[in-house]
Amino acid sequence: MIKAFIFWNTNNGRNLYKTIHLGISYILMKSMRNIFLCLALSAFASHSQNLVFNPGFEYYRCSGWSISSIELCTDWSAPSEQTPDYFNNACAQFKTSVIPDLHWWGPQLPRTGNSYMGIIAIRPNNGPEDALCEYIQGTLRKPLEEGVKYTISVNVSLAECSMLSLKYLDVYFSEKKIKDKNLRPLKYNPQVRLSSEGADTVNWVTLSQTFTARGNETHFIIGCFDNGKKVKYSKVRPSKAIKGPRDEAYYFIDDVSVVEEGTEDFEPKPELPVVVKTKVDTSKPKPVVIDVPIVLKNIFFETGKFELLPQSFAELDKLANTLKENPETFIKINGYTDNVGKKQDNITLSLNRAKAVFDYLVQKGIDAARLSHEGFGDKNPISTNDTESGREQNRRVEFILSKKK
Repeated sequence: MIKAFIFWNTNNGRNLYKTIHLGISYILMKSMRNIFLCLALSAFASHSQNLVFNPGFEYYRCSGWSISSIELCTDWSAPSEQTPDYFNNACAQFKTSVIPDLHWWGPQLPRTGNSYMGIIAIRPNNGPEDALCEYIQGTLRKPLEEGVKYTISVNVSLAECSMLSLKYLDVYFSEKKIKDKNLRPLKYNPQVRLSSEGADTVNWVTLSQTFTARGNETHFIIGCFDNGKKVKYSKVRPSKAIKGPRDEAYYFIDDVSVVEEGTEDFEPKPELPVVVKTKVDTSKPKPVVIDVPIVLKNIFFETGKFELLPQSFAELDKLANTLKENPETFIKINGYTDNVGKKQDNITLSLNRAKAVFDYLVQKGIDAARLSHEGFGDKNPISTNDTESGREQNRRVEFILSKKK
């Protein structure tokens, strides 16, 4: 099916540019992606050298939403159990907390297009073993060739909430997609160290470096790696306008490219002014997704228990801030289990887990009158209970936002 795509980019109500691409719908099977790109970018085929799929995070699946929604961004993923953030102002379902000029990390517009990523590059906590690091993992159009030199470029902006700034952002290239079941910093040796000392909270800054490929690399990870060396960071003063400055280095990321040395980036470069952030009217909250069950990702309990584990706090903090930004909303928290065990025990467990989320939000300053909770046991499964993976999906906590209680 042939579609015409119109991409708009606006700044304070002014239309900056419009491009029309003809191509095959991006929702076709991944085996058709090269055909799609050739058609969609036919006007720029002579410069099609960027090896990164979806380099500006513009392609996404607008079907379901969670606060950390990187899984909705095509060809990008989280290589660890930590959850980076996907900001997109094109899809209505994303508009709960991801309108880029109003979210709680501080205002920032995309460098180009409608989307960008955000990661906690480092939150030291109590030391290296307790540090929190988030990563994003990209996909290459073809494997890198051994001995060939490539240049990687990453555009970043330091969020205004940050009290830390990293000396380097690392890039690790791998021969396969990585999914590390780990909440701690990844322990790979990055091939590239990008100096990020020039990053600021106003403009997008391009970090780039040339490297020689070992060969057959198909994926890459951007973040801060624990590779046996002490992570170097410095203290910065966060904006006074930020409600909750945090002891972390949070970076926005946009427009990633990997190109063979001596070739050009395939993406058209429109004439854009330097993005200068302006004051926004924070008295007008953005619309939220109403009356749609949303699964809270990365909420952890011990088996058979209902005490929240510390790994859950980052996700719940984001939910709390979303509620603070939208004070007219109410939230219902629903707990569910699989069908293993006694039915009444499962109802009680699901109720207590929903109550644990309720209590955490109240502790974070959310008025209890805006909250309600309920436990449903094994009712309303979202997957089969005949497999372990299906049962894992059914053990969940959901929330529903509404305009009335």
